Amino acid sequence: MRRRTTLTERGVLRLCTTGDYRPFSHLTPATKSYSGIDIDMARNLATSLGVKPRFVATTWARPRSSAARTRASTSP
Repeated sequence: MRRRTTLTERGVLRLCTTGDYRPFSHLTPATKSYSGIDIDMARNLATSLGVKPRFVATTWARPRSSAARTRASTSP
């Protein structure tokens, strides 16, 4: 049986985001960095949990399958 790791053991909170919905989530292609209200809240959540945020690109058509495929912690 495969053991589930906890967020603190993994040290990373994986979050799916589209990056195309300002002011909530925006991906800057040149720097490959995300910004926006949802991104700020996700970073604050990760910090409060003592882990690092990792943003996973997804699309509006397939947010659930992207989350499952990447084993994302949540979709903001």
